[in-house]
Amino acid sequence: MKSMTFEDWKKNNPIKCKCCKEVLPTDTFENYAKDIHKITNVDGARLRGLYCTGCVDFAQAQIMNESFVEVYKGNQIYRKQGGYTPYWGCNYYFDTVEDCRLRIDHNHLSIVDLIMMSNKSPFQSLSIGEKEG
Repeated sequence: MKSMTFEDWKKNNPIKCKCCKEVLPTDTFENYAKDIHKITNVDGARLRGLYCTGCVDFAQAQIMNESFVEVYKGNQIYRKQGGYTPYWGCNYYFDTVEDCRLRIDHNHLSIVDLIMMSNKSPFQSLSIGEKEG
C-alpha cells in the first residue's frame, strides 16, 4: 500500500460544513477565517464541527432553542446539564430556575465562591463541637 502525504489526504478528505455538507474553502487563511465558523454552547464551549457562512446562524439558533427555558424580565434563561444560566455564554449556573431568577433580580451583586474566601481546604470539614482554627 502506498503511503499518503498530508496534502493527498487533505485533497481526498476535504473539510465540509456539518449542516449542508458543502466543501469549505481552506486554500488561504483569509478564506478559512472568513468562511468557516464554529458554534458555541450555553457556557461558551465550542461544539464539534465546522459550518459555512450560510448555515452558522441556523445551527446556532437551533442549539439556543434546544437549551431555552423562558424569558424573565427581558433575560433569556437557558438550561445545560441540569443547571440554569441567566444568559447565553454564562460560565456559572444555578440548580433551580428560581435561583436563576433571583440572580437576574439582583444582578448588581457579585457572585463570590465562599471556598475561595476561606483559608480552609474545600475538602476539609468540621466535626460537631470542633473549633475552627
